[in-house]
Amino acid sequence: MEKRVAKILRNLGKRNIRQNVMMKDTNGCLSEIDVSHGIFFRQYIECKNYSGHAVPLEDVAKFKEVLNLNYIPISRGLFVTTSTYTPRATLIGIKCIDGEELKKWEKWSRKVYWIRMLLKLCFLLAMMVALYIYLYEPQMLQYLIKQANQARSTIESTEYYKQLIKKL
Repeated sequence: MEKRVAKILRNLGKRNIRQNVMMKDTNGCLSEIDVSHGIFFRQYIECKNYSGHAVPLEDVAKFKEVLNLNYIPISRGLFVTTSTYTPRATLIGIKCIDGEELKKWEKWSRKVYWIRMLLKLCFLLAMMVALYIYLYEPQMLQYLIKQANQARSTIESTEYYKQLIKKL
């Protein structure tokens, strides 16, 4: 489950993703956070792969207390499960993602991943075209610069004449 959530985060472009992070609270006790990500504003995620029953209030409350003992605002906590939650478990301030939302989140992350890859490919292609023009077609580059300067001067002269007409 932790690997699945980490993959979703990677697909969404999140950075500094860590799994099974051990944290020592103020009392010196160790707690494990399943997944965390972010640099300045880290988000902490607890994962439960329950299939037969709903996540009880106790599990979510325990995660909330781990965050509190480590001075982490509960707004940075996220609880993810493959099943559902009991009604009271969703009311204690931790954002909860159930199995249906998880599937939607996973599907969305795949779309975002492919859009990001397509944008990278377009950028790479544009850089290759620019490099080709720069290296092998210097006359074309000079022509494009000349056309851009002419267009700019036309726009500037048009605005100049518009201002003159307004003054008259």
